[in-house]
Amino acid sequence: MDSSKTIVGHLEELRRRLLVVIGCFLLFFAIPLVFPNFFDSYAARLLKFLFQHFMPKAGEFGLLENPKLIFTQPLEPVFAGMKVAAFLGLAAVSPVLAWQAYAFISPAFSKKDRILLAYVAFGSLFFFAAGAVVAYLLLIPVTIDIFIKFGTAAGAVPMIAMGSFTNFLFWMIVIFSLPFELPLVIGMLARAGVVSAKLLRTSRKTAILIIVIFSALITPDPTPFSMLVLSACLILLYELGIIVAVFTGKGVAVSAARRKKKA
Repeated sequence: MDSSKTIVGHLEELRRRLLVVIGCFLLFFAIPLVFPNFFDSYAARLLKFLFQHFMPKAGEFGLLENPKLIFTQPLEPVFAGMKVAAFLGLAAVSPVLAWQAYAFISPAFSKKDRILLAYVAFGSLFFFAAGAVVAYLLLIPVTIDIFIKFGTAAGAVPMIAMGSFTNFLFWMIVIFSLPFELPLVIGMLARAGVVSAKLLRTSRKTAILIIVIFSALITPDPTPFSMLVLSACLILLYELGIIVAVFTGKGVAVSAARRKKKA
């Protein structure tokens, strides 16, 4: 975003960058939806893989047979495939979106602030992806097992609709991944002068207590496994946030400005 441009020039640049993002998303959305063919697309294969990966096998929890993935409406498989393709498209286009946003906004900032801006733009992708990996490997399987076990204990037979399964899966990824943005949030608050590395260190015990309570509230597992996994991850991210606050804190920026002024 060049300060020498007019408002019309900024709007034209914004429109161009948005078209690039939208075009890339449509491309990444269409490829898994229609290739190698519409009736056996990569999106459908991924949905089948995820269901088989997360669902318990026959014999577990007293199941006589494996849970079945069903659809109750004619268009439900199409919409489920589109949801999977949209999720893949969003994941693939997110670096493009981050770059376009950074390229549009960065000219309005100083060279030093551009580093922080790049951290915000690309760091958010990294932390969200890390949260998605932890959720996929550890938290979602435990959550689904608990829900299936609870249902079968009541005598129900697990037959899960495609739309419900995709909605549940993607919402779980979002819910478990957003807390992983903690270092990014701490860095922005430290830059704004709301918190400092010293304050975060002195509040460590309180923060750990809040993290454990938060983890217990959002994890449905009655055993402490998923709560401890999420708590450990968030505590590590809190410590990382303290390190980030050291470098992005307002006090650091003020000290640097004073040294520059004296020089």
